[in-house]
Amino acid sequence: MIGDIPNRLWIWIRWVGNAIADAVSALVVAARVAAEAVVDLLGAAQAVDWVLLALAALLLWYVWRRIRLAGVLGPVKVVDLATEDKDKQRRLSSLLREDLTSKGLVPAGPAVPAGSPDAGIVDAVSASPIAHASWVAKLLQAGKAFMPTAREYEVSGILTLRPATEVEDANTRNGLTYTLSGTGRPALYTVETAWARTHREAVPLAAAAIYMHVSRSDDGVFPRWAKWWRADAFNDYLRGLESEGQIGVADGDDVDAHINAARLAYAESRAKQPANRLPAIRAANLDETAAAVAESAPEKQRNQLSALSAYLEIAKDADTLAEARYRASVLLAGLDPSTAPYCDDLSEGLRDRLGLASNADADQIWKAAKRRARRESWMTRNLLRWWGVPLKSGRLRTRFEPRGRERRQFLRAVKVSKRCIHKSIGRSLPWNSLAVWLVFIGRWESAGWQAHYNAACYFAMPGSSRDPSKAFDHLERAIGDPRSGVTHLWLKHDGDLESLEDSNASRWNAALDSAQASEPA
Repeated sequence: MIGDIPNRLWIWIRWVGNAIADAVSALVVAARVAAEAVVDLLGAAQAVDWVLLALAALLLWYVWRRIRLAGVLGPVKVVDLATEDKDKQRRLSSLLREDLTSKGLVPAGPAVPAGSPDAGIVDAVSASPIAHASWVAKLLQAGKAFMPTAREYEVSGILTLRPATEVEDANTRNGLTYTLSGTGRPALYTVETAWARTHREAVPLAAAAIYMHVSRSDDGVFPRWAKWWRADAFNDYLRGLESEGQIGVADGDDVDAHINAARLAYAESRAKQPANRLPAIRAANLDETAAAVAESAPEKQRNQLSALSAYLEIAKDADTLAEARYRASVLLAGLDPSTAPYCDDLSEGLRDRLGLASNADADQIWKAAKRRARRESWMTRNLLRWWGVPLKSGRLRTRFEPRGRERRQFLRAVKVSKRCIHKSIGRSLPWNSLAVWLVFIGRWESAGWQAHYNAACYFAMPGSSRDPSKAFDHLERAIGDPRSGVTHLWLKHDGDLESLEDSNASRWNAALDSAQASEPA
């Protein structure tokens, strides 16, 4: 009887293989029959049928382009600045392009070389052997002019110089008079001058002003909470980004100095333009960093509460900003007043943020935090579904909300984070590890560095699923990703990963070195 098992297994495998082959053959035959039926139907169609078909194709094309271009910022073409000094013209024109790019505007791409194929829908129809295809292609070509396009911008400028006798302040003698025009509705056209001590210093001032004009010109690209109206607020925000960029490569007291400098800049930006939420979310990120490097428990808790308060406020005002809800869920899962007691002021702050009565004890705070963490994680996942933002706000995504591949990678990161949250709050379900594995199946290279980093945290955290080898595999992948945001500073202070150093010190040190080597100088 036992000897018959291999034979039976082989018979079963052969039967399954034959069944699959028959199914594939049937599908191929069905596809061929369907294709022939479509060709016969089109060949027998009358002129009116072709007109209706062409109109339907135009409608589908219009809808597809409308969805594809929603929230997309068109190119910004920068014409060389007008000046007699050709060397100065080249340098300052290049500087203006670089400055606009660094602020988030899209530079115009190179022209398509002559003779390159244009494999569009019109050419595909025109190349069809069907008799009516040629005039249908002409109809589509005529309709192409009415298709939606991304708003395009053009910047031109002239360098100006005031006579010394007409200027009281030498810091406003050199100017860049720029003209900004934009296609689409409403039309954009403005002419302004940025004055500074030198023409080189006038260029970034003009670039900042141009960015603000662009941010106010298109509601589909820049939501209400990402528009800039005040130049001083925007410049403070840029100053904060510059200081924040130095944190990852700093050590010791320099870390605190850069954190405080960035905080001050963001606070000044928020004070001048409260409606813009970008400085607020950057400041909340800084609070998390400050909590990670804090030397005392009360200081760590104060920074966590400050970050949590900011994220919840931002999520209430900008309810489609997934990052705020995501970070709030992570912070809420990490709160545990029962094991790390909070002082009265901080406990009162937690009660207020969680909507609890003033007499709620530590256990009630912790239970409420767990419930809120699960809720925020669930809402984040819903926002990151393809239908999330349209269903919630009745519009398509803007450039400040994850789109395409970025959205899918963020969603995978949140799915893994959900399993980390379950571990943190004591809901380590049997299928958690399987759920993490499913996130990466067939997507190891494309899952995104955040998903790999969260998986490293999951397998490094205490529990039955702890697996340092898997944690290192994911961590090394996260660090090695070209888009990685893993910093040497964060690795050293992330409590979820602290067990990895004890499990394999040499591999941990190598990961730290790799993270430091990948950071900007």
